[in-house]
Amino acid sequence: MIETSGPSALEKAPPGAPRRTGLVARIGIELGTLALDADLAVEPGRTLAVLGPNGAGKSTLLRALAGLVPLQRGRIELDGAVLDDPQAHRFVPPERRGAGYVFQDYLLFPHLSAIDNVAFGPRVRHRVRRAAARAAAREMLDRLGLAEVAHLRPGALSGGQAQRVALARALAPGPGILLLDEPLAALDAGTRLEVRAEIRALLPTLDVPVVMVTHDPVDALTLADDVAVLERGRVVQRGEPAEVITRPRTPYVARLAGLNLFPGTAAGGVVTLDATADRPVTLPAPPGTVDGSVLVALRPSEIGVHRSEPGAAPGTQVLTGPVTSVETLGDQVRVQVASTPAARAEIPARRLAELRLVRGTPVWLTVDEGRWDVYSQGGAAP
Repeated sequence: MIETSGPSALEKAPPGAPRRTGLVARIGIELGTLALDADLAVEPGRTLAVLGPNGAGKSTLLRALAGLVPLQRGRIELDGAVLDDPQAHRFVPPERRGAGYVFQDYLLFPHLSAIDNVAFGPRVRHRVRRAAARAAAREMLDRLGLAEVAHLRPGALSGGQAQRVALARALAPGPGILLLDEPLAALDAGTRLEVRAEIRALLPTLDVPVVMVTHDPVDALTLADDVAVLERGRVVQRGEPAEVITRPRTPYVARLAGLNLFPGTAAGGVVTLDATADRPVTLPAPPGTVDGSVLVALRPSEIGVHRSEPGAAPGTQVLTGPVTSVETLGDQVRVQVASTPAARAEIPARRLAELRLVRGTPVWLTVDEGRWDVYSQGGAAP
């Protein structure tokens, strides 16, 4: 269990100390087919989660902040100090940036005990004597609930213990920024829940900006104050986690959130879904909807599935098409249908036997018009 009280290497700045301004970065890098061009701003004490598919540039972005990949254009500034600015020929090497970096596979020194892994940073970065560095390391390990394994080498640690030792090693020197690369990806489901809760308790106590790369929306929802979605090297959506997840602006985010997402056009109080010209799908525009391009989100659980055409009902939209896939999700079943537009529905597992759905089965989908969430396409990446 992480203790969030008591002294540590990362206490809040004392009165009169220089004001921390956090991270402000414009990252421009081209590597192979990747063209990364992303703006970031993270205040001290806040956590930014960077979500994105494989190949979007997430790890490259994190490595650029650490100084492991130099910028080709742009600028990185931390608490008013310029760390990288190729135009000004300014580059601070990784060992002088004061960044704490927790790698996805931890990269603990296998020949050192947990306490000596954690003491390594203060000894090297601050030239602290071995005894003092080990005392600070022991304090950090105790804070992270690892006092009993301080003498063990990484090979003798569980996955959760190794992850927390890596976090302690990153925090021990008192970094000016904390970088987390898929911090929970290597853990099993049960350990992930435990460690996620412990990290969630720790992050608010840090007075530094935190940038976390993840592909798991649960990590973003539970650990981050803000989310930036990176696709093909660009930030395509940014905001608070709940806003990003409940109102996705790209198919990738919609898939993460488990939502259907349809582009449409609002005009004269009516929303018409795009790509449905042969059989137009229209619904009333919510009050305040501005004419123009919109996005329409719909939860799969809001969709009814029928084997025969239902009778027309006021305020109900009907889509039809063959089943393309059936996926069991615990006590729910997700049904993908090649309707126009294509949609995913979720039904209780018991209904699968009633409906006898297989690939190619023709079905009808019903949606109450009040279940659609309509919002503007604008402001995807403020």
